[in-house]
Amino acid sequence: MANYDRAQVRLLILLILQKQTQYQAHQGTLLNALSQQGFTLSRDNLYIELAWLENTADAIVDRMSGSVHIAILTPAGMEIADGVVEIPGIARPLPGQAI
Repeated sequence: MANYDRAQVRLLILLILQKQTQYQAHQGTLLNALSQQGFTLSRDNLYIELAWLENTADAIVDRMSGSVHIAILTPAGMEIADGVVEIPGIARPLPGQAI
């Protein structure tokens, strides 16, 4: 079991992607941004959360470029990050929450 708040990390991933150029980021960018928010994840834990967001919530598309994961925010993910749609397993953003 993960020793971090999975629902909060999932939301932060979406918020991070929402702020990126073309709504996408590679694994290093995500790991660094999560660390700045107080969540230090292993690459394996990040991959688990990316897979969950893609397969369960349809919130991202996780692409591989060589051995690097690149996460791309979907329109559904944008709605979750904006608080328009609520998905069990992803924290709801607080009013005015930004990263």
